[in-house]
Amino acid sequence: MNSDKLYKFYKLHKLYKRYRDESDDRVKADIWKAINKIKKQLAQLFTSLSKVVKMLSRILESIFTKLGESFLSKVVEQTADNAQHNVKSIKDFELILKAQQKKLKSLCAKASDVEEEIKNSELSGRKKRGK
Repeated sequence: MNSDKLYKFYKLHKLYKRYRDESDDRVKADIWKAINKIKKQLAQLFTSLSKVVKMLSRILESIFTKLGESFLSKVVEQTADNAQHNVKSIKDFELILKAQQKKLKSLCAKASDVEEEIKNSELSGRKKRGK
């Protein structure tokens, strides 16, 4: 009877082991199914993220292009304003320089006249004394 019990125990153990192995295989298969499902979902997520990144890239490119154009436009406008101001300043300087040159000529002529008068009055004074 012991051998009967031992045989039944052996059969039960073998059945348990087969069930456990089958169960492990079913669990493993379920896990692999879940992993494959997660992989597919991740692939879809990465595809969606890639599309979002491309869309953001286009938006940022557009924004930076507009900012760059605006910046360059302001730089060109400011440069033109500065150039215009510089040309006006140069013209004003030329006018002031010409006016100063005329004044200088006039003062030189007056100085020459005064010098001539002084010489003439000195000569006149010598002639009077010399008589």
